[in-house]
Amino acid sequence: MKQPKVFAHASYIGTTGYNNHTREFFRHLSKYLDIKVRNYTVGSKWDESSLEEPHNNEPYLTDIDKNILHQQTLLQGGSEQNRFETKIYPNYGQDFNHNVNLILSETNHYYFYEGYNGPKIGYNVWESTVQPKGFFNQWKEFDQLWVPSKWQAECTIK
Repeated sequence: MKQPKVFAHASYIGTTGYNNHTREFFRHLSKYLDIKVRNYTVGSKWDESSLEEPHNNEPYLTDIDKNILHQQTLLQGGSEQNRFETKIYPNYGQDFNHNVNLILSETNHYYFYEGYNGPKIGYNVWESTVQPKGFFNQWKEFDQLWVPSKWQAECTIK
């Protein structure tokens, strides 16, 4: 079998629980798989004058992160309808042809609703027994669903 090359779509930058979980998860996963991240969050130290390396002032950012970060999603005028992608950290090996998509985000995030080429894995942390119906129906379109706990797996299966 071909080695997976994972393109992750997530909230990597920032200091919320989701950001920290995502960053630690992908840092560890990068030890075993070739992985790049498309990030949609912007931290408090965002430097818009340097779109190639906009997160350099974040105190937790390491060379591992710069190696992992591949694209930044930006919202023009604050509107999800006017979003665009820009490459980031091009000096850290940006040639990347992925064969798996991994979307790690909060429930109902627009990343879960986009079209992806190749297998797609949905990873979601949800602290409730039931997902919203529309989101759960979208999740059924994924090849795999990942959750962080046995409890969430049991709730999802039910």
